[in-house]
Amino acid sequence: MTDSWHRTAVALSRTFTFASFADAMAFVNRLADYAERVDHHPDLDIRYRKVTVTWTTHDVGTLTARDEAGAAETDRLATDGTTRSPTLQSRLALTRPPTTGPPRAS
Repeated sequence: MTDSWHRTAVALSRTFTFASFADAMAFVNRLADYAERVDHHPDLDIRYRKVTVTWTTHDVGTLTARDEAGAAETDRLATDGTTRSPTLQSRLALTRPPTTGPPRAS
């Protein structure tokens, strides 16, 4: 876990900034997969290209080793695989309207 995490008695929190919204969401999906595997889920705040991740063990009301492990894995996931996949690029291209000029009035 890097020193970039804000630590309190009950939580670890860090904000990550990505190159695009799609990259931010890809990171969130990687983090969700990890959280499901270990059955320990962070609080997430997604704001366009910024994702704030907060690890805490709610039922204990303090930090635990699971939060430390989650923060360390979050650091790894934030730097691993941040390039969008061709499949996602293709889906984005299909859902965007053409940019051939200003919209026409009906």
